[in-house]
Amino acid sequence: MSQEPDGGNTGNTNEKSKIRSPWESVYVRNGVTLFLTAVAVLLVYYLIFHISSLWNAAGVFFRMLTPIIDGLVLAFLLSQIVDFMEEKFIYKYFSEKVFHGTLGTPKEQKIRNRIRVMTITLTYLLFAWVLYGLIAMVFPEIIRNIENIVKN
Repeated sequence: MSQEPDGGNTGNTNEKSKIRSPWESVYVRNGVTLFLTAVAVLLVYYLIFHISSLWNAAGVFFRMLTPIIDGLVLAFLLSQIVDFMEEKFIYKYFSEKVFHGTLGTPKEQKIRNRIRVMTITLTYLLFAWVLYGLIAMVFPEIIRNIENIVKN
């Protein structure tokens, strides 16, 4: 037999081939298959006979997600208004006065940040004004309806 430089044996006996994986056994594979089949049958049974509790859990989950989804939609809509105000009004009409000689400098980034803060603030004020208008239109009608219900 020849010796390898690290002292290993290069004979025909491969030690890795002697170690068998537990997954190679037919019994292990059949046992795992039987276990997974039993789990699948129990899940189908639970789905068939306890579907109402699953629907209730899904309803609770989606009620918990509602504020997050509302916030994401509102943030998306308000960000579109901010971008529109910046592109169509601020940068279009004030670019010569505001960015005179500062393009590509840190001063330009500072000015852009201030403009961004200003447009976000204006968007919040616009949103609050629209919300106030809606409440001002709906709230008196609700009071009149409650008064009519109390009178009758």
